[in-house]
Amino acid sequence: MNIANGDKRGSLAKWFEIDPNAQVDNDARIAAITQWADARHGGWLRSSDITDFTIYDVTDDSFRIDFTHDTDALFAMPKIGGRVVEE
Repeated sequence: MNIANGDKRGSLAKWFEIDPNAQVDNDARIAAITQWADARHGGWLRSSDITDFTIYDVTDDSFRIDFTHDTDALFAMPKIGGRVVEE
């Protein structure tokens, strides 16, 4: 999933404010993006009884969510966006 510019300027910027090092330290920035992705999407997934997932491969512009069950991915994708990546 790519991170939209609006999220970078808006809601994601708040996570950078929590840890000012995220502006200059790559590890801190990736940690902030991971926390944001989990807060934004992980919370919704868990409230929808989807608990077998992992947020990984986080970069400045994207992250991936691995679902253990394909049915969970197919349910979540229309709600949170993204696309299926076969590995």
